Amino acid sequence: MSKDACAFAAFLLLAALSFTSCASNSSSTTGTQPGPGTPTAKTTPTITWAQPAAITYPAPLSSTQLDATANVPGTFSYNPPAGTVLNPGTQKLMTTFTPTNMAAYNNATASVSLKVNPQAAPPPNSKTTPTLTWPQPAAITNPAPLTSAELDATANVPGTFVYNPPTGTVLDPGNHTLSVAFTPTNTSAYNNANASVTLTVNPPTSSSPSDFVYFGGVGNMLSGLAIANNAVSTIPGSPFTVTNQAQSEFFLAGAGKFLFISGMSPGVIVTWMVNAQTGGITQTSSSTQPPRLGLGTDPSGKFLYGMNTSAYGFSIDHQTGDLSSLPGSPYSLEDAAGNPPQISPDGTWLCTAGFAGPGVTGNVFCAQRDPSTGAIMTNPSNEIVAGTGSLEGGGPFAQNNYLLANTLQFNSSDNTYTATGLAVLQISTAAVKTVNTYPGVHGEIAVDLTGTLVAVSGDNSNLTLFTFDGTNGTLTQKAQITLPQPPGALTFTCDSNDLAVSHPNQNTVSVYSVSNGTLQEIGGSPISVANGADQSVAACPGK
Repeated sequence: MSKDACAFAAFLLLAALSFTSCASNSSSTTGTQPGPGTPTAKTTPTITWAQPAAITYPAPLSSTQLDATANVPGTFSYNPPAGTVLNPGTQKLMTTFTPTNMAAYNNATASVSLKVNPQAAPPPNSKTTPTLTWPQPAAITNPAPLTSAELDATANVPGTFVYNPPTGTVLDPGNHTLSVAFTPTNTSAYNNANASVTLTVNPPTSSSPSDFVYFGGVGNMLSGLAIANNAVSTIPGSPFTVTNQAQSEFFLAGAGKFLFISGMSPGVIVTWMVNAQTGGITQTSSSTQPPRLGLGTDPSGKFLYGMNTSAYGFSIDHQTGDLSSLPGSPYSLEDAAGNPPQISPDGTWLCTAGFAGPGVTGNVFCAQRDPSTGAIMTNPSNEIVAGTGSLEGGGPFAQNNYLLANTLQFNSSDNTYTATGLAVLQISTAAVKTVNTYPGVHGEIAVDLTGTLVAVSGDNSNLTLFTFDGTNGTLTQKAQITLPQPPGALTFTCDSNDLAVSHPNQNTVSVYSVSNGTLQEIGGSPISVANGADQSVAACPGK
């Protein structure tokens, strides 16, 4: 080696030694080698999740599909979770894996696809009809209502039962068919089913009165009378306090086991339930209504109507007596007044009377009615007004939709009306036709529930009993007596055997037997009642 080359090599060696010495003596912590305690890099676990076999809707997810595994200990969280019912189609399943040793391993995720086949449609005509089991129910005694003891059908598959008549219905004595409609939960596999049984309802075993009648008037007292075995007595607890507002005028409407009472002030209809055994009454509900509504119920007892300047219609809850307004109520009716409305025996007509007095026409107004819904149809083509001052007071209907009304004679000299007689009107869609008139018979009118007995007590204080012929609308007099004074109200009992007549000025009621076509006063009559007694109604619980 030359002298120069040796010098250069020595230089390089010296430089290297100097660099190493400097590095070894530096205070910096930066270096290329890890020091003691430096963490090592975490790894990601390996997840194994085989493609699951297809399932058929509506099978839920289970561990058969959610069965992923990992190469280290830890836990899996699935989305969607076990138990989920997926819609038909290809669905994505996901899982998140959390390792037990979080210091050494990362979380990991994975996913697979799952095919969900649609539910196979049953072949045509493959549905079966469920088997219903309904034991013959034991007989019950009126007025016991239907309960689950009678309405206890079962089926061999899940589903729902709808009974007719429903729970709570009170059936008349006799044999009745109970029916049920069953709807299965799985309507794809099962048909609807029906069943029926016969239930015997025995007559009441108690010696309760056959009929109850109630009289009210000015004031807040309602008197109840029990009529049975050719005798009248006061119902225990009578007279009943029926409102907190004294000096109110009451209109009563009987509907099966309920009485509805309308006061003048405040405007309210109060519902009272009649005890079928004692005749006592208990308030069940109260609803605010316009004041002084003349009340009346239809023959079915399902609907209640109130009249003032409009007609108010209500459906009646047969369990509680609660009232619900009918669609379209109140109805705007021509000549509507505060007189109680009258419903024809077939339920197709509602009639009422306009006010009659000096200088004021007295018309009978009729409108068509839907018997099934209770709605009043107020189309002008269905509205009929009979008379131009010659008819007064929409008296009750008799058999075959004949309406009874008082007739008037207008005196132009002094602008007054003179009572003249009774008219029998036939109601049709075309007009109100007068088919018969009876001069000299005028005043309070009552018709029994059969529509074949008519009682009239006029201003001359004669009480006359008629039979009514529904084929031609004629009245035939059967009996007549003279009362001490003109009556305030007439009411036939529900069995049509007796007629109750009030004497408001004497605060008494006389009851007459009419079962043999005569007017024979029964035992205990006349009987004292509370103040007024110019409104009356018969209640028919259990009838």
